Amino acid sequence: MKLPQLRKQRTSKNYHGITINDDYAWVDQPDILEVLKELGAEKHQMVVIMNKIDEKKAAKQLNFLKRKFPEGIYLSALNNLRINKLTQKIVDLMDKNFQTIDLLFSYKEAKEMSLAQKGVDVLERNYEDDCVRLKVKASRWRINQIQAELNK
Repeated sequence: MKLPQLRKQRTSKNYHGITINDDYAWVDQPDILEVLKELGAEKHQMVVIMNKIDEKKAAKQLNFLKRKFPEGIYLSALNNLRINKLTQKIVDLMDKNFQTIDLLFSYKEAKEMSLAQKGVDVLERNYEDDCVRLKVKASRWRINQIQAELNK
C-alpha cells in the first residue's frame, strides 16, 4: 500500500491496518503515523495490525517491525494465522470502554426502569418484595446518561 492510497483510506476510527509488502519502504514509516494523525487517530487508542506475514517478502521486514511495534498484531488473514490474537485484542479494547453497574428501582419507577434497560446488556434482574435490582453493562457514555436521568 503506497502512502497516497493510505491517505484516502479510512478504515475505522479505532483500527488501522497496514499490509506488509515490498511496495512500501518502511523508511517512510513516520509518514504513516503523520497521516494517521491527520485522520484524527491520535484521539483514539491505536492497534497496529500487520497483515500478510506469511509472504516470503515479509520475512525481511518482520524482525524490524516487531522491534518497532512490539505491541503490534502480526497476522495472515488469508491463511487465518493469528486471527485469534486480533479478535482478543478487539474484545479487550471494547471491554475497557464498558462499565457494569447495579441499579435499584421501586415498582413505581417502571418507566425509568424501562428506559434504563435500553442500549444496555442486562446481566441480572432480581425481583424483590419492594424493588427490582438490575445489573447492567453498557458503554461508559450510556451509563453516564442513565445516571444523569436517574439523578434528576
